[in-house]
Amino acid sequence: MATSRSQNLRKCACAPRNSFQVSPGLNVVNVDAMTSLCFLRRAVAQFQALSRGRPYSTEKLRDPLPSRRNPNTFGNLSQETNAVRIALSQLPEEEGDVEKVEFIDGVVGKTRMPTFKYSRLIKKLIDKKKLKEALDVLDERMALERAYPDRYTYNLLISGCASQGYTKKAFQLFNQMKKRGIVVSGGTYTSLMNACANSPFPSDGLTRAIGLRELMKEKGHDPNERTYHAMIKAFGRCGDLEQAFSVVDEMLERKKLVSNFTYNFLLQACAANKEAGFRHAVMVWRKMLSRKIKPTIYSYNLLLRCARDCSLGDISTFEEDLRGMVPPPRKVNQQVEGGLNKGPALIASSTLNTTNEDLPTFPMTNLPSVSRVEVGFPNLLLPHPGLESFVSLKNLKQPWQRLGIIGGSNGFLQAMTMSQTPPDIKTFTLLLEALPPTLEAEEELIRSMKNNKVKLDLDFCNLLIKKRAMHFRFDDAKKVMQLILERSLRPNVVTFGVLALACKDFSDAQELFEKIEDRGYRVNVEILGTLFLRASQNYDLKMMRYVLSKMRQEKIKPNKKFMSHINDFESAVGKHLLKVADGEKQPGKIDQPSFIENYEDLSVILKKIKKTDIEDSEMLHPWNQFKQSKKVASGSVH
Repeated sequence: MATSRSQNLRKCACAPRNSFQVSPGLNVVNVDAMTSLCFLRRAVAQFQALSRGRPYSTEKLRDPLPSRRNPNTFGNLSQETNAVRIALSQLPEEEGDVEKVEFIDGVVGKTRMPTFKYSRLIKKLIDKKKLKEALDVLDERMALERAYPDRYTYNLLISGCASQGYTKKAFQLFNQMKKRGIVVSGGTYTSLMNACANSPFPSDGLTRAIGLRELMKEKGHDPNERTYHAMIKAFGRCGDLEQAFSVVDEMLERKKLVSNFTYNFLLQACAANKEAGFRHAVMVWRKMLSRKIKPTIYSYNLLLRCARDCSLGDISTFEEDLRGMVPPPRKVNQQVEGGLNKGPALIASSTLNTTNEDLPTFPMTNLPSVSRVEVGFPNLLLPHPGLESFVSLKNLKQPWQRLGIIGGSNGFLQAMTMSQTPPDIKTFTLLLEALPPTLEAEEELIRSMKNNKVKLDLDFCNLLIKKRAMHFRFDDAKKVMQLILERSLRPNVVTFGVLALACKDFSDAQELFEKIEDRGYRVNVEILGTLFLRASQNYDLKMMRYVLSKMRQEKIKPNKKFMSHINDFESAVGKHLLKVADGEKQPGKIDQPSFIENYEDLSVILKKIKKTDIEDSEMLHPWNQFKQSKKVASGSVH
């Protein structure tokens, strides 16, 4: 009975003021808007009497408008309304009034968040490169709080694992998605292919990529262009160039858009093939021109990578490809059919051979002057490659020789100007690595940078120092420091690391340490290892002693590479000492009488260093930084 009355009172309090409908059980009649306040007061009084167990009296109450008695009072409507609210708040709670809150582990106040808040937290951690912490949110926190991840949560984590090469965990999350019955989207497959591409173990990444492609076919999934591009990157980086080209053939069969992005991923795949990547890159480039697709700055930079790092492969096959580029004796309308064929063996076949009539022409404006060294060289980047001046492929073993058949440095920049693609600093950095090791070529490249309004940066200067030092041009390498100061650049640790390659003797090493201290830097094991290598090559025991004393002074532990330098030096000295004992004369310092005595003192120090524990990042497993405890890993599926 009390419950029904309290329900009626709640309805009365929420009803409009101009029409109140009340139950006859409360002995209250219908009232109009002018007497609504009096009705509310009576209802409250009736409820209070009933709750106290007292009989309710219908005696007439006081005037509901006290303002009639006190001229200074302008009404008490707010006071009366507050009284009604207080009375209603004192009513006993009914079933369904209180929202049920589920507490985790029975702890009051410990509730789970909505799934999207977990996803938001995971995304913030991934953006900060904190992959382990992001995985802990899924495997620890959400498991503890019994929260259920959705597809977006899994896609975030799979994408984060893919960007950092944690392939194994990415596929574990993929299997969890399938066990939970979560529908896999195209973005999931794209991220998984990226995980295969970034895997530190190419064989494992290739096996997973092939299996994933077969799974997509079984499921009837139709990949989009982004997924296809990730597949090309995965197969290319993992060393299966044939699969990469077959993906493009599949794109053409399914009438997918093959754009300059597609060809850029193909050039990436070619750059990963060190044996014959340059030949495939040239043929991909000619095919791109035949399809009237304009190269981008990434296309040019990737082709330079191929010229720097990759060889030609089978010379006879490449010669056949070049013959296919020569125009026929009379004009014939040729139609390029099909795609990129089945794999790299067929990419050089007749369907890829393009003549000059197939290729677009570009407006020739503001062309840079061609160096006299490069006159007569063919340029396979241009619609008319000029193969008449080409002689032989047998001498194309060095990067600058491969650069020569795509125009050399000036011819390459000329092709970029014709396609209206301005070079950037990365273009000139790659050109520097592919140039012949001469001062004339390097200075001409720096002038070209100025003509193209590209600012010289510190990375370019560091590479220039390294290039000159590796070819034993130590004085030219040291002159680059003057160039750095003229451009108001600040040397960094890498700068001093490459300058260590230019140190010939003890005085050079001492001068380098002084420069490092003046700049506020601290020597590292890489710089010390480089100096030790230079000293061991010259059998300079004084310089080696100085380097080892600096290592002990700075409390730096040797790494694996430093230990290999010590072993190589001891092995070389042992061989020379045997020859000296047999009466053979050895050139250099090792033939001096004092060398053996000084070497015996130094060998004591070297033996102590070899007993030191080393911690080398190369010896650590690349996935150890992301691993969690066994307890978490075993209970991750919740």
